[in-house]
Amino acid sequence: MRQRRVKWIPLGVIVLGVVLDLATPAGVTSAPLLMAAPVAAAPLLGLRGIIAIGALAMAVHAVLAWYDGTFGWQRGVANSSPWWP
Repeated sequence: MRQRRVKWIPLGVIVLGVVLDLATPAGVTSAPLLMAAPVAAAPLLGLRGIIAIGALAMAVHAVLAWYDGTFGWQRGVANSSPWWP
């Protein structure tokens, strides 16, 4: 039973990243936490699970960046920060 609960840790990391991103100003990003989710999944899940968690984390990051208004390109460079000149 404990092993089943442990497998939810990577998803919990993503949920925590979403909550922190929505609770903080647009200048603060939860991207490092979201990108840690596949790392947390590596010892707990199989290859399909790791890929699924990685794809979910990237999709969530893109949606959060769009919501914050920081998604897109500026001067030919991918923009992920509102502080870009």
